[in-house]
Amino acid sequence: MKKFVFIASMLLLGLSCFANGSDSSNKSTPVKISVWPGIAQWPSGFNTYGLSLGFPASFDSPNTYVAGVDWALIHSQSNVKGLQMAVLNTGANSNGVQMAVASLVEMFYGVEFGIYNEYKNSKGLQLGVVNKGVSSKGVQIGLINMLDNGFFPIFPLFNFTDK
Repeated sequence: MKKFVFIASMLLLGLSCFANGSDSSNKSTPVKISVWPGIAQWPSGFNTYGLSLGFPASFDSPNTYVAGVDWALIHSQSNVKGLQMAVLNTGANSNGVQMAVASLVEMFYGVEFGIYNEYKNSKGLQLGVVNKGVSSKGVQIGLINMLDNGFFPIFPLFNFTDK
């Protein structure tokens, strides 16, 4: 089993070396590894179709995105479609499933699991101890639910849009 995991990892890393389009909008890779902003990221400036790993942080420019799995201790991807797992998630646009201790995103579409979830715009479901939102077309389930356009601005156990 260890040989299979090693060979598969080397194959994905090798393929990512050749995943380069003719212009910056077409550059993509199946695997991206990030360390910390300004320290190390390989490959840099590529869209990721597959796995983005952050040791300890995953990050990139606002012009790139991850379609697949983004996994790190600290996540600061601007655009993600898929699964995000981190202790702290931050970003601009997220579609899919987010799992974190704390999530702070601008726009979120999907399901969000965490202790503290905060967003500006959302369509979907938030499950957490504390959920906070500005504008939502969805449901919050948690101990404290704060939603500016909700049934009530603050409501225990659940909240939803009344408009």
